Amino acid sequence: MLIRRLLAAGFLLTAAAWSQDRGNRESLLGTWQVEEGATHETWSLESKGEILQVVRTDDGKVTLDVKCKPDGSDCRGTDEGKKVVVSTYYNGSALVEMETKDTRVTTRKFAVNGQTDRMIIDVNPITDSGKPYTLRLTRHLQASAR
Repeated sequence: MLIRRLLAAGFLLTAAAWSQDRGNRESLLGTWQVEEGATHETWSLESKGEILQVVRTDDGKVTLDVKCKPDGSDCRGTDEGKKVVVSTYYNGSALVEMETKDTRVTTRKFAVNGQTDRMIIDVNPITDSGKPYTLRLTRHLQASAR
């Protein structure tokens, strides 16, 4: 009897954690504006069924466009006009994106921690000498039509 209760409790806790991660994952969706910077860089994450589209724009010009299933499989896109191979997956409530452009590999980790109107993107160059950095973004609220 005790084993059944422990198994049931474990199942309920796992289901609750999965449900919470799913809600947090959905909070990543939307358009985000980088808080600091010389350009007007925005990131947009949009779910289209099983496909997640990630788009980055700088001053209105699309500089990154990737459409992937967030299951770790490879997909193709463009980054600053160059073809890239990308894989995306969820690590808990965070979205991890690994991008290969030529011989350079970079990871980005998208996370909303606490406040649903704030997101961070941790950027980590893996194969070149660049330094890791963090982008801080706020949710971009579009003006409602009048």
